[in-house]
Amino acid sequence: MSRIIETAFNTSTQKRFYLPSKFVWGVGCHQQLYELIEDCASIAVFVDAAFENHPFMNELRSQLGARLAFVEVCRSMPQAQRLREIARTLLQPEAIVSIGGGSTVDAAKAVVAEWLFGTFDGVGMGDKRGMPWRPDAKRPLLIGLPTTAGTGADVSRYYVAYDAFTKGKTHGKSWDLVVDWVLVDPIFLRSAPPTLMLISAFDAFVHLFETFICRGERSWFGDMLSLDGIARLMSALDAYVRRDDRSDETLLALNYSAAVGGIAISNIRTGNIHEAAGALLEVTSLSHGETLMVFLRPAYNQYRGAIADREALLIRHLSAHAPELGFRNFDGIVDWWRSAFDQFGLLERIDAAVNAITDWNHASRHIRNRVVADRVWCEKESPLPLMDTMVDEFIKAALPQYTLI
Repeated sequence: MSRIIETAFNTSTQKRFYLPSKFVWGVGCHQQLYELIEDCASIAVFVDAAFENHPFMNELRSQLGARLAFVEVCRSMPQAQRLREIARTLLQPEAIVSIGGGSTVDAAKAVVAEWLFGTFDGVGMGDKRGMPWRPDAKRPLLIGLPTTAGTGADVSRYYVAYDAFTKGKTHGKSWDLVVDWVLVDPIFLRSAPPTLMLISAFDAFVHLFETFICRGERSWFGDMLSLDGIARLMSALDAYVRRDDRSDETLLALNYSAAVGGIAISNIRTGNIHEAAGALLEVTSLSHGETLMVFLRPAYNQYRGAIADREALLIRHLSAHAPELGFRNFDGIVDWWRSAFDQFGLLERIDAAVNAITDWNHASRHIRNRVVADRVWCEKESPLPLMDTMVDEFIKAALPQYTLI
């Protein structure tokens, strides 16, 4: 059955929705980790560097003792060379715990992919779609404790790693890599810098937005998640950014909405905002959330007429469930995000990083090639079919230095 799930897509007449994870959310729920792993003889931990010496991490080391197989401290974006080294040289544990954001759990998922499929390069893509496990493969129990409110990577079937030298992207997708348990506890967000929270939340917003406007693969279930997730996320973030609200209730709403975004986007696909942002990420010093901001308004402007009904539905929902935000149209939503980014100096940082690009011939070709290569999105799933000339217009609107080479 899992092979059918891997190769099934939504159509206009047939829909599917899949979520293999089990959720627990609330203050203090991170302590349930011990019950989940009590029967596991060996446990590995992937932890973000910011939480390497967190009280819970120190407690976990002490509690696990000899059962702690290894700890991988994630100090940067997942590096393909290091992940292959882990998969090929360390003994496979019975359970893997991820304590971190998207990069941390992506590192863990890529290592598990190497164990299950013999590679993490392109699993679930092209001729590797529906790829079977190796005959002797065993899957460890996967548990995620997210420390950011962004990618929802724990519940996403996607993962990405980068070459340590070229920054080239290696990515894949499989429902077999979604974590078994997600413990969403606001304790891990209490010390997060506001800038990180904002950038991460914007990533979650784009996940929910691209799910909502997807033409063929969207479903009623996805619409429900997108509408609720966007309203909950933006209301909580408005309290966090505008009113300096750091309550557990606000942090939990942000964390929960990010997880919802990960679920939603996994049941469709990322769109040209993500594709263009991912390519720009590889040629600048910007974070993923910052590169997404570059392309949001140009994408909306291009889709505007095709998503008028979607926009109206979203604004009605926001008016009913987050009236304090006062949105009248999607332009207002974009303006709100740009204002929040500007409040923390991020727009200036984005402009500086983009203007620092020295080889615009390479950068423009790289971004264009990434977007046009996704023919499924451009021809089938985009709110309107995107011809190559329209992709050029989209990039030109986002990056005025861009010229078609």
